[in-house]
Formats: sequence, structure tokens, C-alpha cells
Amino acid sequence: MVATKKVKIETFGCQMNKSDSEKILGLLSNIGYSSTEFPEDADLILINTCSIREHAVQRLIGHLGNFKRMKQFNPNLIIGVGGCVPQHEKENIRKKAPFVDIVFGSQNFNKIHEMVQRFEDNRRPIEEIVKQADVYENDMPLVRDGKFNAWITIMNGCSRYCTFCIVPYVRGNEVSRTQESIIREVEDAVAAGYKEVTLLGQIIDLYGRDLKPRATLDDLLYKVSAVKGVERIRFLTSHPKYMSKSMVDAVAELPNACEYFHLPLQSGNDQILES
Repeated sequence: MVATKKVKIETFGCQMNKSDSEKILGLLSNIGYSSTEFPEDADLILINTCSIREHAVQRLIGHLGNFKRMKQFNPNLIIGVGGCVPQHEKENIRKKAPFVDIVFGSQNFNKIHEMVQRFEDNRRPIEEIVKQADVYENDMPLVRDGKFNAWITIMNGCSRYCTFCIVPYVRGNEVSRTQESIIREVEDAVAAGYKEVTLLGQIIDLYGRDLKPRATLDDLLYKVSAVKGVERIRFLTSHPKYMSKSMVDAVAELPNACEYFHLPLQSGNDQILES
């Protein structure tokens, strides 16, 4: 489809959000949108939010103020807010920013193209939040933003519910992606010229425990390493409690696995983790 409309996607937060935004752009490209860096050129503005830090809603509303003025000058402008903040603050978003047209969560961004089309048809506000995606949707279209590194999400969510962390409440419980789908995406990334892939998961060491048959991160690393053209493999985030010797051995043995572990500092305090 020839792109005739422009979308500006602003992404806050982690690498997972960046990966989600690439998929959002891929879905929108299928209905005639292309990316623009300039909000003033956009027909659609989407903010992919992060709620890991305090006062996320206040920061979001403050940021939306810039787009409110743009909408006053261009009533046809569509404004959407998605990601983690709407998962637990959807009422506050439309209450404090009633000019927002579409509100969606981190669990159903795969339907954003349908929501945009519905809004274009009837111009009625849309607010759709899904609490838990039971199955990971594989093989979604995407438009990558980076030039050298390809973000590849292999699982979503976390089932640990640590005292200090909101992630399980906004990302849902752990849901792993099939190895076959992951390898297809790695192969597609290499075919597009990418030499480095970064595998993403909230606690990536737990990858595959929910799959049938069960899979492991170290087994996946060997399979990704075998894809011709992959020169560097990274993965994050790991947790010391769930790291295995076989996973560490895989990193040591594989020539294209970067000798690097991304670990959370919070895990050093047993009292907080156990409370």
C-alpha cells in the first residue's frame, strides 16, 4: 500500500517499548501510514508510554499539552496513548486529557491499526485495554528504527511480582514466543542487513518455561548463533536468581555471543525481594 498519511510515534522507556513501537509502525504501514520525525507533519501522533518510574501520568499529561495545542489548530489530528501507563491509569488519561482519541495498552498494541481505522470511520473515542495476552502473537509486521542492531522480543511479561516493581501489572504474566518465529525474525533481520541482534525479555532467563514443549534460553542462543550472518548476539534483562550454568556456558562457547550480562541492581536486597 502506498503511504499517504504520516504518523509520529514517540517512545518512552525501555528497549521493549522501542521494539513494540517498531511493530506499531509496521501495522500502521499496512493501512497507509509512514513515519515522520515532525509532529506538525503528522496525521496521527502516538505516544508509547512507560510507567516504571514515579509520576508517569503527570509527565505524560504535561507532554500531551504540546499536542493539545496542535489539535486545536488541526481538529483532524488523531492523538493516541498506548503502552504501560494506560494499563493501570486509563481513567486518568482521558479524564485529564479528554482530547486524546485512542487509548490502548501494552497487551493489545497489535490491534492499533484496527483502532485507528475505526476512529477514522466514526471519529468516536476508543479506549481498549487487555489485562493479559495468553498467547504471544508471532510474526507481526515491523519497521525497524535502528541501523545496526535489531531488537527481537522473545517473551513478554513477568510473573514474579516483586514489591517495588509495577511491571507484572502493566505487562502481564510471562508469555514466551515460539523459537521458530524468533528464528524467522532473526533471518529476516540478517536479510535486511543487520549484523547484531538483541533478544528482549523482562526476565529473559525464564524464556520458554511456559512453552510446550518447554524451551530454554541457552538452546535458543545456540539456534540464533547458527543463523548465517549474525555477528553479535546480546540479550536482556537477566536476573541472578534464574541464570543457569548452561546459559553462561552458551555465552562462553558461542563465538558471536557478546560476553555481557544486563542485571538489575534491585536484586541485591533480599529483604525487599522477600517482603
